[in-house]
Amino acid sequence: MIDKQVSIRDIFYRTKVPVFDVIGLPDKRYVRAGLPDWKNSGRTVGFPLDLIPPEIRGQIQDGIVLLAEVNLGVKRMRDLRYRNFTLLPEDRIDAIEQTLREMRQSFGVSEEVSG
Repeated sequence: MIDKQVSIRDIFYRTKVPVFDVIGLPDKRYVRAGLPDWKNSGRTVGFPLDLIPPEIRGQIQDGIVLLAEVNLGVKRMRDLRYRNFTLLPEDRIDAIEQTLREMRQSFGVSEEVSG
């Protein structure tokens, strides 16, 4: 049997990703979001809009909450990897709204955010 060490970079967790806004140029857009389950969750994270599947990309805006698989064990933001984005199911959105408001406060993001 081969004993292989698994790096924390390779362990992905399904987590909520509340979107704050989409920024950048028309040909290179980035999502600015929170990552409440990451150990450095007091920081806003960003990733290319292109990582999100085309069928839901047009719905990404402030207030949307995504679910994604993220390697939450890493220490540095540049080591974060994202995959398998989906929209948070409608029946769970109400339960997340308070969390989103609290995250905006802790991240210093105003309620009026534009892309």
